[in-house]
Amino acid sequence: MKIIFFGSGGDLSSSLSNQGFEIEELPTSRDVYAPPADLILDADLLVITDTSDPTGILLCRELNPDIKTIVYSQDELSDFLRPQIDFALDPQLFPPNLVAEEISNLFS
Repeated sequence: MKIIFFGSGGDLSSSLSNQGFEIEELPTSRDVYAPPADLILDADLLVITDTSDPTGILLCRELNPDIKTIVYSQDELSDFLRPQIDFALDPQLFPPNLVAEEISNLFS
């Protein structure tokens, strides 16, 4: 399973990688605006850790309407972004190892 992170994945991406998931991080806004189409088309999950600019997220949803999206951030979600998100988690409430375990259970 391929997971794309918009923003730094930190401990969550490390935990998922250790569980055998293929991880790709797009840490900068420039990367978000021009993600390779094949990367998006092959992805199963988009994890958003930086919600400051929703444009790249919308582009991903347009390229791959079936991609699941999770926000893993304390940031407030804009009204513009909310309809594009399947699930949102606050890192203060859900530690990376717990989120990685649940993602693994969902997609195994």
